Amino acid sequence: MPVTLHVCCLRERGYNQAKLIARAISTAPGIPVFENMARKKHATLPQSKLGVRKRLVSLKQAFSANKWPNIDRLAIIDDVATSEATLNELAKTLKNVVDKQVDC
Repeated sequence: MPVTLHVCCLRERGYNQAKLIARAISTAPGIPVFENMARKKHATLPQSKLGVRKRLVSLKQAFSANKWPNIDRLAIIDDVATSEATLNELAKTLKNVVDKQVDC
């Protein structure tokens, strides 16, 4: 699944670059893309503008996810993983709704 953008950011940018990467990867047989599994509850400042500590604080509880049955393993795709703060926070959220494993 691609890292989700807040609706305001998506509207401003016009596309989700992580979603484009995930769709390219999913062309392999048997790899579905779960585009609506999680959502970003509130907009955050661009992570590239923040230091590591501020990134962690900015992203606390920024995501929510719904339980999806029969998903044993999930990979989160992002376009950039500098401090991995976004990936870590989203993975924490998803571990509550995926049956077994979340990879980044």
